[in-house]
Amino acid sequence: MNNFDMDGAATTLADSRSAHSLAREVLELRAERDKALVGEDAGQIMESLFVMVMDKGGITKLVAQTGLARGNLYRILSENGNPTLSTLLTILDALDLQLMISDKHVEGDA
Repeated sequence: MNNFDMDGAATTLADSRSAHSLAREVLELRAERDKALVGEDAGQIMESLFVMVMDKGGITKLVAQTGLARGNLYRILSENGNPTLSTLLTILDALDLQLMISDKHVEGDA
């Protein structure tokens, strides 16, 4: 005779829904991040990178990974940050990201 554990089934269902909700939230956050990193607003891009740094362990971890000074990183990752290409690539590498350049797409173009 099979016994059905209602509490266990409910927990499994709740865990499954929680995992699904979490996965959806992660995808939404990635989409927001990708949208923020596309465009011509350098300040918004740098602020988005700062948020990603904080999500991936913070400035202290980035200092250790890059060898860049803490104060410089805060300045670089601010709205007015203007890093050299070399510094930007160093930061992106530490975040396990890469720089991509693509054609602009104009709405209506085929």
